[in-house]
Amino acid sequence: NNSNNSNRENNISVQNNNQPENNDEIINRKINYPNGDIFEGETKNGLRVGLGRCRYSDGRIYFGGWENDQQSGSGTLEFPNGDKYEGKFLNNQFHGIGFFQKANNGDKYEGEWKDGLYHGQGLKSYANGNLYQGEWRDGLRKGRGLFLWKNGDSYEGNWKNGQRNGFGIFKWANGDYYEGEWGDGLKHGNGTIFWNYGESYKGEWKNDKAKDRAIMKCGFCSAQFFEPINLLTIQCKVCEVTLALPPKQRGEDYQKNSHRCVDCDAQIYFPIGNKLCVCDKCGGVNRI
Repeated sequence: NNSNNSNRENNISVQNNNQPENNDEIINRKINYPNGDIFEGETKNGLRVGLGRCRYSDGRIYFGGWENDQQSGSGTLEFPNGDKYEGKFLNNQFHGIGFFQKANNGDKYEGEWKDGLYHGQGLKSYANGNLYQGEWRDGLRKGRGLFLWKNGDSYEGNWKNGQRNGFGIFKWANGDYYEGEWGDGLKHGNGTIFWNYGESYKGEWKNDKAKDRAIMKCGFCSAQFFEPINLLTIQCKVCEVTLALPPKQRGEDYQKNSHRCVDCDAQIYFPIGNKLCVCDKCGGVNRI
């Protein structure tokens, strides 16, 4: 619960109470509870109703509607750490349309709530610059939604348990995009990837990898393409740097042409006859 309302006990100190407790009229009063909570507002038959403010002993402050002694209707709840919620309440829970902002990192959520959790349509802005707009269930992204990353990447499609699941389209900032099925946040099932230089691959994916072809990434410009078959090098179709294949596919000739990366000291393998190599580990460009 968002508030502690277990103190309908004896020894409650009531001020401004000139009418009997069983009166059906709404009475404005101040009540000091044994646990340190202080309420000022409307009551009826000893229960908080209508409009009132409660300062809780743990530092929280609620101002808004009450019904049957519980936060219900429109209100504002401020937390001692600076977090703040403004919106609808039901039975001491965020419920309905509301806005919540965390003080420690700046995350914000505006949308629908149910039983204190994101539920329904909502927009969440993350402190790191990312943003999600779409459906929520029980506090997690579920259903249709759009996620935008600060770096320009985006995903629009289905979600489940906070992960990309089902059909969706992921677009990279460089213009590449994947359209197809997802599972637990990874490309999984049938899908097609389109690269910005005009080529594409359509087929089956498993755990983010094409089932029948290996895909590599240029360490210089991050472009993606298929690893060549029966070749030891490949030229990036975007930046035209000649790249060596991963170590598992290199033969003895490459061992004779190995060096240490000037940026991270990892072992690198220059394509024979080349004076340029991109480090697989850090992406640094090395020259000999």
